[in-house]
Amino acid sequence: MPQMKEHWQAIFGELAASAGREDLVGKLRTADLPDKIKEAQLKKYKSLAIFPDDLVEMPRAGFVSRIKSGDEILICVQTDDFSTSELQELENSLAAYGANSDELDESTFMVLSHGLRGAYRPKADFLDKDAAFNQIGIAEEPTYEGHEISDVMQLFEDVSLFRIDPNSDLASCNKWFLAAYIAACCSAFRTKSFPQDTSEKLNALLQLKNSNPELIFYAVTSIHLRQCFLEVYRGLETLFYLPWMKLLKDELSFTGSGRSLASTLRKSIGWRQKEKESICELFALADNAMVMDNRINSLPSFKDLNFDEVNNQAIARRIYKIRNILVHQEDYDDPSPINLTQECWPVLVDYLLDVTVHLYTTFGADADFDFDEGARRAENA
Repeated sequence: MPQMKEHWQAIFGELAASAGREDLVGKLRTADLPDKIKEAQLKKYKSLAIFPDDLVEMPRAGFVSRIKSGDEILICVQTDDFSTSELQELENSLAAYGANSDELDESTFMVLSHGLRGAYRPKADFLDKDAAFNQIGIAEEPTYEGHEISDVMQLFEDVSLFRIDPNSDLASCNKWFLAAYIAACCSAFRTKSFPQDTSEKLNALLQLKNSNPELIFYAVTSIHLRQCFLEVYRGLETLFYLPWMKLLKDELSFTGSGRSLASTLRKSIGWRQKEKESICELFALADNAMVMDNRINSLPSFKDLNFDEVNNQAIARRIYKIRNILVHQEDYDDPSPINLTQECWPVLVDYLLDVTVHLYTTFGADADFDFDEGARRAENA
């Protein structure tokens, strides 16, 4: 358990540095709590612990993290400058998992300011040199006995706390699942132009619980839909083993998931799937009507394809070409230009998400992303 001096340094260190008065760090402290609440807060303080390696930085809102609080879990979300409607949206999304709003008290503040030092910070208004000194200069007075902790708490950026049952999925899940879920449900964590239906589809993919939630997080928090397309493609890319493992299982009657079988082959014989062939075979496994959807038929980037003649693999090859243009500036295997306009991206992302959700749903048993990581971390907190 950290010593009080460590807590005081975490609380006042950045303010002192902003004021150019690091010499005051040794003097700055919080005043003793009244006896009537000190005992209860000390008892609670001893029951609190930050989840190790759990913090995820969020767009605009700083971070999401979790705290172990006795037998329960606290979800902590930085919500500085959130509107009332944005706060309500966050509360509603977490209530769907049984989370209830909780108050930030003295003991929780001490744990957050120390355990999330560098993420949980004083508000920018107090980090101006003069403003910072106005808050800490009192330490030079001979009668100084410490800052009231309630006053210090007001200097820090706003956070919202939610208490959740330890049996809830959000209590033990992978940290990226929690962050992706919050970002998908709460518009405050997304760009204003990000399509609502795209965030809902990303959440639907997340709820399957067999795909990589980190990729979903970066997709839903993308600044531009070009980047979102790449993150969704990466989610599809993690299934590139699937056609080959499905063939192996069908031909040789192997059991177990495709993902675990692919992992075994990589470790034992160094097997690697080839990207271009893999995406073509993966699309061949998908529903033909979904792959040949009319949405892409009318896009400038698909205009040169005759949809009466091409097959699923040809569509996959075009998706692969678009990916190569984004990553490498051109497709070395097929350098012929295509017309990728601004209007393409919402449709391309929407389409690729539908195909991805379809494949993860249809072949869910073979796409068993390891979701035990969060549970192991929670047990070790």
